[in-house]
Amino acid sequence: METTIKSKRVSYGLVELRDAGTASPRYRIYLNGSVREYSDDLNTIMSIFDRKYY
Repeated sequence: METTIKSKRVSYGLVELRDAGTASPRYRIYLNGSVREYSDDLNTIMSIFDRKYY
């Protein structure tokens, strides 16, 4: 079951960083409900979330 770690509303929609638990890749970034980025490394995906989606 996925859980939302962070989310934010941007001018072009809703961006969410989710933890997919045991699924691979574990961390995923969704933009308006569609997967845009994914990684098994939390630091990498947090960096992308903060830098790319504003």
